[in-house]
Amino acid sequence: MKKKRCIAIIPARGGSKRIKKKNIKHFFNLPMISYAINNAINSKLFEEIIVSTDDLEIKKIAKKFGASVPFLRPKKISGNFTPMLDVMSHAVKMITPQYKDVFAICCLFPATPLLEPKDLRNSFKFFCKKKWDYIFGGLKYSHPPKRGFTLNRKKGLKMASPENVNKNERTQDFITTYHDSGQFYWAKPYTWLKKKEIFSKKSTIYLLSESSAVDIDTIDDWKYAEYKYAIKKKLNKHSK
Repeated sequence: MKKKRCIAIIPARGGSKRIKKKNIKHFFNLPMISYAINNAINSKLFEEIIVSTDDLEIKKIAKKFGASVPFLRPKKISGNFTPMLDVMSHAVKMITPQYKDVFAICCLFPATPLLEPKDLRNSFKFFCKKKWDYIFGGLKYSHPPKRGFTLNRKKGLKMASPENVNKNERTQDFITTYHDSGQFYWAKPYTWLKKKEIFSKKSTIYLLSESSAVDIDTIDDWKYAEYKYAIKKKLNKHSK
């Protein structure tokens, strides 16, 4: 059977706000982006691993670890509020002349040190089985969101779903809900080009374990990822 052509695109801009230089900040002595690149390489899925960046330092480091950077991302789509779909659509347009018959493109986020090559391989197999617009890494909520609340300026509570306040339902009686883990998305090239809506009935998740993902946005997230990574490393060492 002929191997399906796949490309990985890692979107890694230089202007991270909450964690300075997050994508190349050292995580256990290696630049953060190197984990995503190494996982992509070790998955043996991808014909090429491309980094979409506006930053020359990121470009240099990405190339050192085995990725290619055939273009620099324009500043107009490198801002803090630029939609990810705009970034991916641009990247796919840039590589289309060279990769016209690519089957799937994986958007792999740069801050994914807990992800493993097997997650990429298994999610790709899942993507091949049925026609979904997107398949992305997902996690179960540990507590029902309908029992969540916000705080007003005076620190008073406001329930997210007031209709559930006086119900006698136990936590386990609520419908299981999931969220995007911020690790990767699989889609066909034309899906990225058309910027199709991600969170729709035409998309689904590949369920990740809690040990395989932390969406790293803040310093606390970073420390939590370090904690998880250290435990995972220790367990892997003992299992050998």
